[in-house]
Amino acid sequence: MKKEILFGTLAAGALFTSAANAALLKINDQTFANFGLKLQIYGQSLEDAANGGKDNAIDFTIQNARVYFSGQLNSIVQFGANLDYTVTGQNTSHEATSTTKVRDAFINFHFANEFNVMAGYYRVPFSRTTLVDRYNTIFMPQDGW
Repeated sequence: MKKEILFGTLAAGALFTSAANAALLKINDQTFANFGLKLQIYGQSLEDAANGGKDNAIDFTIQNARVYFSGQLNSIVQFGANLDYTVTGQNTSHEATSTTKVRDAFINFHFANEFNVMAGYYRVPFSRTTLVDRYNTIFMPQDGW
């Protein structure tokens, strides 16, 4: 029974690892915004942990929630942000804090393909932490990060 549940969970995880599309609000070709939500859901099955040790306990938790948006106001001004929330409000995620974390937030002035001015708060490009989006991984690390 446990092997069947494990196999089913792995198969479902493999099918649903691609990110869903965000909602698109579009005024015209040069003014639009994308909004989305990513959830990191954690499931756990504990043997003999419920009903006084007589039943198995199956728990699901939303470990992290990320709200993201991006878009542009006109042909020059572009913007975007990734905001991580701890769903429970406890010190269970976000590097042991209970607050909202700004992962990326920027404004970009796209004057030409050869000349852009970007300012904001964002992860270092090409660093180890930006290689893989943690919401697209099948197995979550034990530290929840």
